Amino acid sequence: MKGTVLVGALAIVANNVSTATEALSATEDAGLSNKVTFLVFGRPLLKAAEDFPNLSLDKYFDATRAFPSMSSCVKGGKDAMRSDGLNVNWALVSKLEELDVCIFNAAKYLSDPSLFKNWLVQQGFDDVAMHSVDRGSMKLYGVYSEGWSIDGTMLRNKFPSDFESWWHRFGAYAISAGVVLDQSFAPVRASSIFLKEKKMRGRPNGNS
Repeated sequence: MKGTVLVGALAIVANNVSTATEALSATEDAGLSNKVTFLVFGRPLLKAAEDFPNLSLDKYFDATRAFPSMSSCVKGGKDAMRSDGLNVNWALVSKLEELDVCIFNAAKYLSDPSLFKNWLVQQGFDDVAMHSVDRGSMKLYGVYSEGWSIDGTMLRNKFPSDFESWWHRFGAYAISAGVVLDQSFAPVRASSIFLKEKKMRGRPNGNS
């Protein structure tokens, strides 16, 4: 009798654990598909277009339509947690603006500096580091407290094969990319740029 009760109790515990695991997976999957509001200098795109009329934001409008969530940026889509992890789908992400949006989505989804730093490394970025940003600089993003930045560099030999044009690929030695975060580690900006080859490299007596 006692054995039967024990077996029944263990079955209930196992069922509860299984249910909790499924619920967690469902929550993670739901989070992957949540639409993210991309910010430029701490502002939604339409507001940024008003406040910074000289900025060219058309490609960001296109990128946010194409990549509205974390799941839209990664291999496996909604099933990324159970398939290929959270690796960027470089077959789709092929422009700097699209990379910015997907980096922003990742920072929003992961919500943790350590996880985000590891994610950047996983995508092929080196020298990933976190720095403090002073209160005065954060005002540009509509934040009135100190913040953080996390960035890294992807060298040319790691560039995805379909990323941007041949000119960018061979005219640059690296991509620098990162985010600015507020005190709650929520992203307020993401940006990436091609770093051009330095002139006179390897000649310490020459001009850089």
